[in-house]
Parts: sequence; C-alpha cells; structure tokens
Amino acid sequence: MHQTLPLQELMLTFNPYLKLKLTCIDTTKRTPIQLNYWRVNYQPVPEAALNPALYLSLADSVHQFTPLNLTCAIENLTPWNMDSMLVKYQVTDGPQTTLHNYQKRFQPLLGSASFNASFDFETSCNCFSGIDYLYVEAKP
Repeated sequence: MHQTLPLQELMLTFNPYLKLKLTCIDTTKRTPIQLNYWRVNYQPVPEAALNPALYLSLADSVHQFTPLNLTCAIENLTPWNMDSMLVKYQVTDGPQTTLHNYQKRFQPLLGSASFNASFDFETSCNCFSGIDYLYVEAKP
C-alpha cells in the first residue's frame, strides 16, 4: 500500500521532527535543480515498553535463599506484530559491578497487545550482600 502525501502534510501528520536534506550539484550548467518528485520510503517497526502501570508484581525486599519472582507487563505500542520478545535482567551492586546477567525469550507479541513477563531469580549464593540493583530491558 503506497500513499502519496504533500511534504508539508507528511511532516505535520506523521513526524513533526522529520528532517530531509537534499544536496545537489550541477557542475555542467550551474543551474538550480528542478525537483518534481521526492519519494520518502518508510518501513514501520514495532516498539515495545515495560508497563508497570498495567501489571507489576515484585517484593520490595528479598531474603537470601528465597527466590524472587518478578512479573511485569510488556506492551506493544504499535499495531505491528513482533516475532518474539527478549527480556534481559541484570543485577548489579552499589559500584555498578555486574553480578548476574539473565535473559529469557518470550512468545511473539501481537500489535497493540500486552503480556506479563515473569522471571524467577535464585538468591542462593553469597554474592547478594548489601544494596543491589535490578535492571530489566525488553528487546523485540
């Protein structure tokens, strides 16, 4: 499906921050170019985000040797389907030293849909002492 829009309407309707740049040089006649048609091709891509307002389940504190269950909603913000969702979890300590990296691949996410991503962390090692930080990143 191809759609033709005037350039002013394209920039105001779809992306007000879109910038197009044209550089032309006529070395033979030294005349300005007479541009009759300018085509902008666009391939939409899906975009997802963690949405704790939709669903979040996480204990505020964790005891050693007790598993931590984190469940958070991931929402597809676009009408385009995703093939799968890779969620990365990273635990760091105070000085930002990475203690553990985890990743889990989830099912495909349909356009404008959401699902609850759940992950269990094992805390059975002695490496979780003091204040640690958990980072969660969702990548389509």
